[in-house]
Amino acid sequence: MEYRIKLACFSSVLILAIAITGSIVTASALASRAYTKRMEQIQQSQREITVKGKATKRILGDYGVWNVRTKSNGTTLSEAYQSLEETNGAIATFLDEQGFSEQEIGLGSITTETHYSRDEEGHETRDVEGFTLHRLHTIRSGKLRELQQAASDITKLIARDMQVISSHPEFTVTTLPDIKVTLLAQAASNARDRARRIVEGSGGQLTELKSVRQGVIQVTRPDSTRVSSYGIYDTSTISKDASVVVTVTFGIEDAP
Repeated sequence: MEYRIKLACFSSVLILAIAITGSIVTASALASRAYTKRMEQIQQSQREITVKGKATKRILGDYGVWNVRTKSNGTTLSEAYQSLEETNGAIATFLDEQGFSEQEIGLGSITTETHYSRDEEGHETRDVEGFTLHRLHTIRSGKLRELQQAASDITKLIARDMQVISSHPEFTVTTLPDIKVTLLAQAASNARDRARRIVEGSGGQLTELKSVRQGVIQVTRPDSTRVSSYGIYDTSTISKDASVVVTVTFGIEDAP
């Protein structure tokens, strides 16, 4: 009787052990499959390609700013002012002949420099020996070819002994924000095409877009290769090249 009870107990323990062992094996197998699947998913998600795309467009400036400074000297303020007014009158006539309206011409205030005589040792005294007057003329216009021509022809006034200091006109593009949006789209498309050719050439295919990082826009002289991490905005020419680079990352999977 005692033998049978012990045998029955042993059988129950054995069955329980087998059951527990089976459960452990099953759980381990499930966990192993889940882990393997998760690792496959992680590896798949880490498969990616990063490429750069670029777009360039030839654009034209549509707004110009040109600064002209007049200058005169005189032993008295009245003399210096009279001379400056003659030069300013000549400038006004010149700009009118070039086709610029009064609304396109801005006049700055007259600034005055006082010159003091120096003694025998080179020290400045309180005795005034003359004055220099300055006035800034700023021409803002969309007539860029006229601006360019006027900046070249103003040397005729210098030939008449008038003190005229002309800067180079600056040409800008007022529609640049819209142009940048178009360029970014073209650069992103260029990046996708490059990535697709690379991946398909190695037997894969692109999946989702993972990230896009845009660069700064570069506006340079035509055919220039200059770039800057802060961006370039060249204003010296009417015709310009606008370019932008984007860095794009795509997912990759095996081709079906």
